[in-house]
Amino acid sequence: MKRRLVELDLITGVAIILVVLGHIVAKNPPAGNEWFLILKKFIYSFHMPLFMFVSGAVFKASYKPVSSGQEYLKWSRKKGFRLIPGFLIFGSVIIFGKLIASQFIHVDNPTTDVADSYYSLLVTPYHSPGGSLWYIYVLFEFYLLVPLLLILFRQNVVGLLLFAVFIHIYDIYSQLPATFMVDAMAEYLLWFALGALSVLHYETVLSFCRRYVWLFLILFLAAYISAEELRKAFTKGLTSLFAIPFFLGAVQFLRGKTSQYLIYIGSYSFTIYLMNTLAIGLMKGVMFKLFTWNGTNFLIYFPLLMIAGLVGPILVHQLIFTRMPLLAKYTR
Repeated sequence: MKRRLVELDLITGVAIILVVLGHIVAKNPPAGNEWFLILKKFIYSFHMPLFMFVSGAVFKASYKPVSSGQEYLKWSRKKGFRLIPGFLIFGSVIIFGKLIASQFIHVDNPTTDVADSYYSLLVTPYHSPGGSLWYIYVLFEFYLLVPLLLILFRQNVVGLLLFAVFIHIYDIYSQLPATFMVDAMAEYLLWFALGALSVLHYETVLSFCRRYVWLFLILFLAAYISAEELRKAFTKGLTSLFAIPFFLGAVQFLRGKTSQYLIYIGSYSFTIYLMNTLAIGLMKGVMFKLFTWNGTNFLIYFPLLMIAGLVGPILVHQLIFTRMPLLAKYTR
């Protein structure tokens, strides 16, 4: 019996916390809080490659190679029913929620055109009112594409990785279109493939990352600092290359309540991803009615918005969605 990949559970918890932190501020940042903008820039240099790495590892750990068109269609339907309903439901909630809420409270990236909002949600989701859901869109595309690529490369994950490196570099220099998230697929397939490859040598990778965790931390920070003058894609790639092994090593030192909390939060990562911006937006809109978030006031906003983004979706799922089995199924 295969052991549970606990380290990936822990990293998932870390990654979704970083996602929520990044969503606290969208546009018009709080004045006098440059420290948060610096922190957000740092987080955005590696947190989604980290998420994609874990996604690729989980994919490979549970994937049974398809050998026929019928098996591929069965696989595609299964993944479609897992991801698409949540994407469409909460994409719709975000669109109509922003449309209605903007009449009463502050709303980040408001919308006035429902038809245009749905078009962008389905074609260029990153630039839609539901832009925070783009990861689910790209993940589903990977679930459709990667099995076909593995067939092409005769189930050789190294072949998949080499292909991913090629299109990653190609995208940096050619700037592939955002339509259907082609550019994001080209950017993140590299990290997805690295995650898949790591599972094939999981214990060796873990041991190596644990042994050299402090070296990877130094390289991680040095890469971020030294890559500041490079174009954004190179900065993210260089930083992530060392951030991922650092986190793989660091989570192995976690014990007790800390690891339990991270695993628990990670188990709700899909739920949190779907609803965190809604919870943050609602909390922010209400608080804006009371006082500004500029200056030291942001020190009040920051923890409350983090709690809203992390705890809010979990409470909604536990208290409401669990009473509706179909909705519960599509949101966790």
